[in-house]
Amino acid sequence: MKRNLSIDLVKVIAMFMVIAQHTPNEGTIGESWLLRSSYGIAGIAIPLFFMVSGYLMSGKQLTPRYSLRKIKGILRFVFLTISVFVLLLLVYHKFHFGQLRDIGTYLYQYIAWIFQEGFLWQYWYFAAMIIVYALCPLFGRIFHSRWLTPCIVSLIIVNFAFFIADSIFDLEKRYITQAFRVWYWFMYFLLGGYIRLHADKFKSISWLHAALMCVPYTLFLVSGISRAWGCEYYFGSVLCMIYAVTVFCSCVNTPIEHSRSITTLATLFLPVYAIHPAVIALLSHLSFISLMPPTAQYSAIYVIVCAANLAIS
Repeated sequence: MKRNLSIDLVKVIAMFMVIAQHTPNEGTIGESWLLRSSYGIAGIAIPLFFMVSGYLMSGKQLTPRYSLRKIKGILRFVFLTISVFVLLLLVYHKFHFGQLRDIGTYLYQYIAWIFQEGFLWQYWYFAAMIIVYALCPLFGRIFHSRWLTPCIVSLIIVNFAFFIADSIFDLEKRYITQAFRVWYWFMYFLLGGYIRLHADKFKSISWLHAALMCVPYTLFLVSGISRAWGCEYYFGSVLCMIYAVTVFCSCVNTPIEHSRSITTLATLFLPVYAIHPAVIALLSHLSFISLMPPTAQYSAIYVIVCAANLAIS
């Protein structure tokens, strides 16, 4: 099957957005307008990933066998990479500290990712995708029924309610880890499928619209209106939804006949997502980088991390 390079473009943009989100830390991001702005611009990375999945899967037969195969693939990748990482940790702790930690520390890594904890905390995304894949047969029916629009509208209302709750009570930050905030993942997943099934409704959306939405969303996010810090607490805001849709549709409406660079970069999403936090952590501890001002530190780490991840991958 011929690759959809427009969807590959979405993957590439989202991949670099994820790195931009994770490069600054909460302690330094408030010290620079550039850091806050870049963090806001990149705030739709995860919604874009779920929209890509929905877009692609809306054109497939989503049977229980398909779901099982996808879930097995995720678990195989997760446990293989965790095993490699734990092995490296064992070697590092033995030779650097002269002793190993409690065995429970290493075994915990095999379940910690589900709750966005441990050394591979970013794997929570895979836990969320397992939930989505488990419900794919149901989503397959919704995609081709009259219930698609009512489901999306209902989820938009629910998401907005959670956004308000986060803004006032820190609800999700206190009680619900990211993998289980399924109302967001289901909505963006169904939105991706809706865009594919009703492409004519979105043909007029261009990069100008995406740029125009980027500005108010970024200002909205960095304003700190929500009590909970982090772009993940804005996924339910209307501005985030519109911004994500305009960027996604701009990519889909961009005709790309051939691009080896986009194709190559799109295939690197999985390894880059898996290793980029480790690379960021290593670079952050280098003395010549840690002494830089926050903006220069962010810029240096972001460029080096992108280059290192692509090279390693």
